[in-house]
Amino acid sequence: PRSARSAPADCSPGTPPRDEPSTDAARKDVARDAAAEIADAQTVDVAVARPARPPDVRPAFLDAKLLGGKAIGHTSVVLKVRLEGGLEAGWKPNARRGKNRFRGEVAARRLALALGLDAVPEAGVRCFGRDELLRLTSGATRELLEAELVADPDGRVPGAILPWIHDLTFPEIEREPLLSRWKRGLEGSRDAGNADDMPFLADMSTLLVFDSLTGNWDRMSGANVGRDPRTGRLLFVDNDGAFYEAPPPDGLARNTRLLHGTKRFSATFVAALDALDETSLAAVMGHDHRGRPLLSDKALVGLAARLRDTRAYVAKARGDGALDLP
Repeated sequence: PRSARSAPADCSPGTPPRDEPSTDAARKDVARDAAAEIADAQTVDVAVARPARPPDVRPAFLDAKLLGGKAIGHTSVVLKVRLEGGLEAGWKPNARRGKNRFRGEVAARRLALALGLDAVPEAGVRCFGRDELLRLTSGATRELLEAELVADPDGRVPGAILPWIHDLTFPEIEREPLLSRWKRGLEGSRDAGNADDMPFLADMSTLLVFDSLTGNWDRMSGANVGRDPRTGRLLFVDNDGAFYEAPPPDGLARNTRLLHGTKRFSATFVAALDALDETSLAAVMGHDHRGRPLLSDKALVGLAARLRDTRAYVAKARGDGALDLP
């Protein structure tokens, strides 16, 4: 964890009262204190000399001074922000039209790191002062922020900071011809797909399993999967539709149908999935900018249930002869 001295002044963690909710839903969720579990996990990592886990996001994106920003979202509130040092990032603030959805971006990154998965881009919690944001923006962007921002009592607005990926493209996996290509390739037939398709099919299979875990109901709505300009592999972007306390049932049903149509899985990802300890999920998710659990107890219960269901299906499919992918 970052020391108090190095923590950014505009998003310093605090110690909230235990009876405050960890989300702004009407019902109260009792905050779960995972500090001891995190400390134990860190001790174990040191003992077995495991490589250090990458950070949620590079520290520069948490510390660099805000210079300005412009709204780029369509259905949600998203800014492309400019930071000191020539840095650019997307920033998804806590907003009226999607309260606490920024947490899904950070939670997806943390779960991916726990699974050894590098397909979820960097995402961390970064706060900006509401007054600062309004001072550094203008026109339609300022009007949007005035109407939508949900600030903490201290006037700071939390959000997910996502380093900008230049030259990112968005393959249309939910449309033909790609749709039939990956569905046919994952159906289990030994002659489905060729050697050149294997990395793409492995990425798609892992994406479907990952969304089954996170409960991301919004993946197939368009432009929510990127292609890494350096490697050509898929990137699981836009995860703010994940980890809801009560995900839309139709979205979860769609995720289940897609998963159950999959008969091929990445062997390395399945091994990581099997090794994920359900009791460690609170520690994996950790805390937000105010020292509270990133996810509420109800969201964690939902995640644990989806983990059990997803693992059970994958195990059954592999037991029935599902083929391994890289």
